[in-house]
Amino acid sequence: MEEKILLTPGQKKAYNKLVEHGLLAANYEVKNSVDIRLITMLAPLLNKLETKGSI
Repeated sequence: MEEKILLTPGQKKAYNKLVEHGLLAANYEVKNSVDIRLITMLAPLLNKLETKGSI
């Protein structure tokens, strides 16, 4: 049986940012710590692109 992954508020914010920009499906289920690391690594990159006007 798989254990349900609960996101912290910061991780949830990062997840939502990726969904907003179409990098994750809205129904994507975070399944492990690798998913969480990718989400928390990609969101700051999106922030940089947004501030530079690249998105």
